[in-house]
Amino acid sequence: MPVLWRWIESESLITFVKGAGLISLNQDEGGATVGVKHAHSGTTAYRADWLIGADGANSSVREMLGVSMEGPVLAHMASVFFSADLDSVLAKPRPLLSWIYNPDFCGVLIKHFDDHYILMSPFITQEQEMVRLGASYWSRMIPKVIGADVPFQIRTQGNWSMATQLAQVFRKGRVMLVGDAAHRFPHTGGFGLNSGVQDAQNLAWKLAAVQESRATESLLDSYEAERKPVVALFAEQSVSNHFKLDEVTNHLNITNRGLMSATKAFETAPIKWLPSKLKGRFADALMKLAFSKTRQLTETSARAHELRSRIAQAVPGQLEHFLSTGLEFGYAYSGGLVIPERSMQPKVGAGVVDYQPTTWPGCRLPHALISRGGVEIPLLYVIDKRKFSLITHDDVGWAQALLCLPLPYVSELVLIVAVPSKAEDRAELVSLFEVGEHGAILVRPDGHVAWRTTLPGMNAVGDLEQVVRKLTVSYRRKIASAVVA
Repeated sequence: MPVLWRWIESESLITFVKGAGLISLNQDEGGATVGVKHAHSGTTAYRADWLIGADGANSSVREMLGVSMEGPVLAHMASVFFSADLDSVLAKPRPLLSWIYNPDFCGVLIKHFDDHYILMSPFITQEQEMVRLGASYWSRMIPKVIGADVPFQIRTQGNWSMATQLAQVFRKGRVMLVGDAAHRFPHTGGFGLNSGVQDAQNLAWKLAAVQESRATESLLDSYEAERKPVVALFAEQSVSNHFKLDEVTNHLNITNRGLMSATKAFETAPIKWLPSKLKGRFADALMKLAFSKTRQLTETSARAHELRSRIAQAVPGQLEHFLSTGLEFGYAYSGGLVIPERSMQPKVGAGVVDYQPTTWPGCRLPHALISRGGVEIPLLYVIDKRKFSLITHDDVGWAQALLCLPLPYVSELVLIVAVPSKAEDRAELVSLFEVGEHGAILVRPDGHVAWRTTLPGMNAVGDLEQVVRKLTVSYRRKIASAVVA
């Protein structure tokens, strides 16, 4: 985060305001106005043509828009952010995640930068000690996790709800929602940041086209149409990972399904009618009872050895929780600005773990190294950021084809010839592209494939004209303003 902040502060096109909070939001046909309260200098109004709400799971932008979240809450979590030197406590190198199971505490320790950590645990009602007492509870509990003789300093603490929810809409007028403001996942899988970056990537080039008068606002309608099905898929996988953990912890009589059932029970009659203090004590006692079997983990008996063995055997089955390259890179847009193929089955959907590079329409263009001016460079680096890139191995054939294309459509395209830096790599590159020696791939400014063909340029020029018309007719400005110098 500090690295990102320094970059933003050095960018002259960005006004970066820290220590401020949103207090009002109003929009009209021409833009949006936000009221911001500064920590030490009063309030300021900012006016913009467009507003992007990227303000997290508890988004003030989303709340002020009146956009609801749809989906269930899976668990309530309490967490503490603290610093400590745990080199003598944890294995080397320090693990990113450490699951803690003992009679006093069950939860997860997450390693952050340097000597900073987050420790978190579920709770079933707000009246429990970990919520009610806050920092004093964590001051007592942290030593039971990291050791009584290890110094620590609490930075912040709080509680939050783990949910699988999507915003009812991702856009309302001049305001768009991205990242956690648009969708909440369980942390089981790490899709939150990945999907937020993907949201921004999908939206940025479209918003730029509208702002530069190369497209009408209708282009922005494709943002939700393309992103919502993808994040729904990520949400489904995150929930699956969350409950799949039960295969490990059910040997301790602790499960996420049981936790969710207990949470619901405390929110319904007759338990919800209990006095607050009694309800909190009841919940704490219930969780203490649930944690009791963890005492066996440190015993030396045959029964304890068998318990540890069963848990160890179940751990490899959690692979999808930690490795999801197949989803993170292999997702595909099926609506919006994509021309689907029906002649064959796509290579997408090979699984959560394994990524299968493909140029199937809707997928992200696979990584490849090509030669540009004698320099080896990733192909994705040369994709045009404003126009559609037509990628081919056959420069002569497709250059001739573009001469036959009507000028308005040629202005939407940039021809990129994919030449490998080493001649012996050509066959591998041709295989990766899946369109043969003379075909071509049409790629959007965000690096996703919009269309492809195995036909030579002169044979496919008619198809290309229809494709470009279909992709741009709904949002293009007049031809005169569509051409960018």
